[in-house]
Amino acid sequence: MVAAVSTASSGTTAPSVSTAVCEADHFQHGVWSRQPSTGATTTCETYRYSNVSCLDIPLCQALACRSVLLVGDSTMEIVFDALVHTIGGKATKDPQWSKRSCPDMGRNEDGSVNDDVHLRRRVAPAATMSGACGCAEKVQHISYWRHDHLIRNESGHWYGLDRGSSCDGWLDETRGLPTHDVVVLGFGAHHREVVDGSDSHNKTIVHTQRARKLCRSLELQRTRHRRPAQVIFMHGWWGQQNWSAEASATAPPANISNEALQPDHMYGWDFIPVINDLYARELRACCIDVAFVDPTRALVARPDCRKDYLHLKWPVVANSVVPMLSGALHALRDRTSGQYDGPCRVQPAATVAERVASVPERISVPERISVPERISRSASLITLVHQQFKWWMRSAPFA
Repeated sequence: MVAAVSTASSGTTAPSVSTAVCEADHFQHGVWSRQPSTGATTTCETYRYSNVSCLDIPLCQALACRSVLLVGDSTMEIVFDALVHTIGGKATKDPQWSKRSCPDMGRNEDGSVNDDVHLRRRVAPAATMSGACGCAEKVQHISYWRHDHLIRNESGHWYGLDRGSSCDGWLDETRGLPTHDVVVLGFGAHHREVVDGSDSHNKTIVHTQRARKLCRSLELQRTRHRRPAQVIFMHGWWGQQNWSAEASATAPPANISNEALQPDHMYGWDFIPVINDLYARELRACCIDVAFVDPTRALVARPDCRKDYLHLKWPVVANSVVPMLSGALHALRDRTSGQYDGPCRVQPAATVAERVASVPERISVPERISVPERISRSASLITLVHQQFKWWMRSAPFA
């Protein structure tokens, strides 16, 4: 079963727990150990990933009645579900969200977006935060916002086939960042929708520019609204071809080799570590208070307990990623002065707005595509046109 969550109020004085060592390595080094309370039968809740550098911190103690917004793809949704189960609460889904469309933000007569913005999911405060953590309903809530790419593309349109999987608004609307103390960001599985191909140089340039744009936008919100006070970036994990739905009869390996940490090229998984590193680098240079969690080492050891090659069942995430987030939340709470409270603090909103505007909307990428890649792209385009023509021939109302 998932480790019990402390129900003590945030007013209770807890012993000081140092997370400096594990924070430095992004909470990634640990071991999967069997939980005595789970019994003899092995299930997806049997093993828990414990950090070798610091103790597990109860989730409620780490939250300290702060509101948290999780933004990312479907893997972040699993993290959200794991948080809900760990707390023992119940999530409510906004009916305005669907796979094919985003919530209707609503427009005023002048065309501006009004305040009626809804998050896709929110932990019901009366059933979760107020009861489990002793926090007031209006003070604390945990929310999830689906955005496979965190920010829109340069033309303002969405990536991918599903409009409802990349909804803007979390960065600039009144119900998004300005109402949350901490934002947790994580993505990566859909990076090929942004830029595909075999030329890693081009892809690196594009994603570096996008990371910088995200950084500047977070700085702007932090300057305007003093929120989010802090940011956690979760390294995106990748899938495994040899996966199973049931729990493995053997214990997860204690040591993960460097070879095992190299993802397969399937679906572009091999580029996810590159994205993780460059986003971490750019966010570390931001004028924001940021921490990082890296669950990739832990989850590589778990090809079992999966819904498919990429999506794990929530108990595995609750017993690995959630403790890492608790450590990061605790570390951020203990910081007396973050990077933002240093030299960046004196910058007015207008100055930060200029920095945001300085990042080019349209990214200029040097053309370094190989000849085989050009042929492959041309063949793909010809195939797509051919398929569209056949569909038109079948559907055309000929007499």
